This record gives sequence, C-alpha cells and structure tokens, in this order.
Amino acid sequence: MYSALISALGSSGLWREAFEQFENMLEEDSEVCRPNTITYSALISACERAGQVEKAWEVFERMKAASISPDLITYSVLLSACEKDNLWEKAVEVIDMMHGSNMHASALDYSRVINALGEKGDVNKAVDIFQKLQLTGCQISLNLCNIMLNCLERN
Repeated sequence: MYSALISALGSSGLWREAFEQFENMLEEDSEVCRPNTITYSALISACERAGQVEKAWEVFERMKAASISPDLITYSVLLSACEKDNLWEKAVEVIDMMHGSNMHASALDYSRVINALGEKGDVNKAVDIFQKLQLTGCQISLNLCNIMLNCLERN
C-alpha cells in the first residue's frame, strides 16, 4: 500500500509528501510493512521527477544501507536524474553499478552518456563504456555507433 501511495504522490509532484509516507512506513516497524526495492525506487523516482537529484542519491544510499538490492528500474531512475542535471560522472557511476549487477541501461541512455563524455573531452571513459557495452552482447544501434564516432572525431 505504501509503495503505491509513494508512487502516486511522486507522479503528482508531491515528493515531500512521498517522503512523509516513507517515514510513516518506517515508523510502523512491522514485518509485513517494510520498504522494499519497489518502495525505494518509487521514492527515488519522486525525487527525480521533482528535480531533487541529491535527495534521490540520499534515498539510494539509504536503500543500500538497508541491504535492499536495486533493480533495473532503480538504476534507470537514478540515471535519468543524473542526465537531467548533467551529472555525467554520476551517470557513469550508475552505469558501472549496473554492469556490476549484470544489468544494462537502454541504448538511448548509453548514447546520451557517451555523447556527453565526448563533449566534455573524456574520450577514454566514453570508449570504456562503449567497449563494455559491446562485451555484454547488447545490440548496438547505428545511432550509438555514430555518436561514438563523433566523440572520437571531436577529440
């Protein structure tokens, strides 16, 4: 019930209220009603939608401290938050965490991160991400190849 409420509040832009409900959930201290991956992801998403990237990262750290494993949705929302605030180093961290958990971002997310790294002149990191993506066996689009080539040409 709390996860759905937190998600609905986040979708409505009410991230503070989503936090209040999360704290209420924690106060219940019941075996039946404990935050899980869905709950944390919903709260991270509420922060991301409201442009509260730092808060999203705080929730993620709390999630890890509670020994709750993030899933693809959790990572995708964090990645989206990083992209919105142009926090490309953090985005690379998210991608590295995803790879460490045998998960992968979307081709569009990889394209954005590689393009941003190329614009910043961090070609080595862009190439590293591209190579890791190739090694995973993920489908590499023509668009992603063009972005990688542009990154290399710029630098």
